[in-house]
Amino acid sequence: MTHSIAIGPVILPGVVLAALTALLSARVVLTRYRTSSPDTVNWILDRGSLALFVAFATWKLWPVLRWWQEIIQDPVILLRLPGGRGGVIAGAVVAAVILVPGVVRDRRRWIPAAAAALALTVGFVIGTTLVGAIASTEGGTGSQFDTELTAEFLSGESQTLLSEDMPTVITFWASWCGPCRAELPVKKRFSVENSESVRFVSVNMTRTEQSLRTVRSFVADHGIEYPVAIDSDGGLTNRFAIRGTPTTIIVDANGSVTARWTGPSSLDRLERAAASAR
Repeated sequence: MTHSIAIGPVILPGVVLAALTALLSARVVLTRYRTSSPDTVNWILDRGSLALFVAFATWKLWPVLRWWQEIIQDPVILLRLPGGRGGVIAGAVVAAVILVPGVVRDRRRWIPAAAAALALTVGFVIGTTLVGAIASTEGGTGSQFDTELTAEFLSGESQTLLSEDMPTVITFWASWCGPCRAELPVKKRFSVENSESVRFVSVNMTRTEQSLRTVRSFVADHGIEYPVAIDSDGGLTNRFAIRGTPTTIIVDANGSVTARWTGPSSLDRLERAAASAR
């Protein structure tokens, strides 16, 4: 899911809202069984809460396996780095190990647990659909941009932002943005490993910075070697309808946006999105 929803000053990823809808749906279903099987429902809720907590912790700690050196150098980024697909799979396996054996051992738990699982699935689908329906479409998936769109870069040159030969990955960021700092190792590695098949460009939201010198210092201090465009007047920010940082946008060779999301990126998410735009 690539949508985000703005609630006042807060930007929430669509997947979070869909997950909350799923959990609420499961809770409602289990409440209906509580009258006839209170002990069974309480066990499912307690063990399910434990499984959810451990699954989240597993997902959150998963980046340690891939980004150990970067995390050692800057431990704060672990708070922001997403677990990616590997973390999701690992978290699901751990949750299943905690929850499934207890359900299998007691037949009284089979029906309520199955009903809750079905409610989770249906709730997530409904949540995903609602998020897609209410998310702003301005600058979203399917939007078209001129491949000759130009921007001023930190190097002092004016260049086209998009590539006509390959997908372009654009990341909007600012030096004061914690999540932008956290995802730097991911995007630096992605830009190097995919340099022959993807154009990677970062757009600094310069209008929100203290000065251009601040941007230059940040780029130098963090060893950023991919192109950095300067958005001094906010024109690119408005044109791409940026509502939070960091925002990642995937544009194919025809100038059509194929994916976008707000928040730190995982390497596998970037690779999947870029591959789908080829």
